[in-house]
Amino acid sequence: MKKLMFIVMLLLLSSLLFAQESGYANLGDAKIYYEQKGEGTLIIFLHGGYCDTRAWDYQFDEFAKNYHVIRFDLRGFGKSSVPDTTKPYQFVDDLVALMDYLNIEKAVIVGHSMGGVPAFKLAYNYPEKVLALVLLESGPYHKGMFANEDAKVLAQVGKVDEIGKKEGAEAAKKAFLNINLLKPALKNPLSKKILTDMTMDYSGWNWVNKVTWQPGPVRDLNEYSQMNVPTLICLGELSLPFYHRTMYEINQALPNSKLVEISHSGHMIQLENPKEFNKVLKNFLKKQGIK
Repeated sequence: MKKLMFIVMLLLLSSLLFAQESGYANLGDAKIYYEQKGEGTLIIFLHGGYCDTRAWDYQFDEFAKNYHVIRFDLRGFGKSSVPDTTKPYQFVDDLVALMDYLNIEKAVIVGHSMGGVPAFKLAYNYPEKVLALVLLESGPYHKGMFANEDAKVLAQVGKVDEIGKKEGAEAAKKAFLNINLLKPALKNPLSKKILTDMTMDYSGWNWVNKVTWQPGPVRDLNEYSQMNVPTLICLGELSLPFYHRTMYEINQALPNSKLVEISHSGHMIQLENPKEFNKVLKNFLKKQGIK
């Protein structure tokens, strides 16, 4: 009987230790929804455009086994509040404010697509807050980035915005799920449902309102040559040529970076091939001595 009670107590303790917590961080002009789980070194995950915390469904529980993980909805997405159309804002400021709210001094920052922009800016502007940086087909907007012919395919994203403004959010969602950027993810059973659900659940706020998000200054890539934060850059094997070129350029510009191509995946790397991505991320953290 005593042995049984001991086992029950261990199970209860284990459930408390690894329980998921969710809530809202009141940042003054925004309420940011977040989830956290696990113990140890902190990893913060930032999702891409028109996505939410579900973009990290294959990473959240897995990394919570050995780390303290946090994922949150960027302002205007998921369960977070929508922006004030009269005031400019930056996602990196929200990230800093969220870290302060949760008393986080340092963390590994992982950003996908749009979420990688504030992730990179945090590492560049506040390197003391970043143990390591992980970019999934993302990085700094830089001069010449969209000048090449291969960037024209991204005009489809702009057309989705136009459809949203003219025909409404529902039409924009359908159009978004037809752009070339997402074709590999929508053919992949691991990512299709999650991506479709996130898109269809999205409020469509930015398609029918004035967006005041400021991505920040566009610099020459060589201005980042002194940045020394350990950086992992992930590229999808099936991604557009634009991303193959751009990720290579960013990798060449950052002295302490490593570029890894993830097989059988397009732009939604962490959803399309979570097994390989998780392995690559774990190995990168291990190599950096981050446990």
